[in-house]
Amino acid sequence: MLVPLMYTEFVEVKHYLSSSEFLSGYALQQALPGPTFSFTSFLGGITLGNKGYGIGGEVLGSAIAVIGINSPGIILILFIVPFWDDLKKISRIKNSLSGINAVAVGFMATAFILLVQPFGGNWMAYLIMISTFLLLQLTKIKTPIVIVIGVVLGLIF
Repeated sequence: MLVPLMYTEFVEVKHYLSSSEFLSGYALQQALPGPTFSFTSFLGGITLGNKGYGIGGEVLGSAIAVIGINSPGIILILFIVPFWDDLKKISRIKNSLSGINAVAVGFMATAFILLVQPFGGNWMAYLIMISTFLLLQLTKIKTPIVIVIGVVLGLIF
């Protein structure tokens, strides 16, 4: 849900980085253990690096991105969770939760469309995507190994 928002904001709206930079960083993050939030550090660093601020800017951009992505969660934990049971009893909040779930499904569908859009009419890209999905779902091969295989095949072909 977070990745399509970041893609739209950083690539399509503000043009801080290219689609290939974004997708390369996302693939790298998927190959490494850890939460998706670590991807924001990469985006922050690349964004200020592309703006010409050098290594210091990249470090600062990474730090700002990590603080920005973690602040809402910290606020939720400190100020909302202690009162969550009481908040769920309020009918407006209870009704809004179903709408929030619908929006989450819409974000996931949008993410799929945005990530597939660069494929255009390249049937090989669709075949690779479907093959990768099936490989991950039907075998016990780990995601990082599939990513490395994809990188090697990309270099060969």
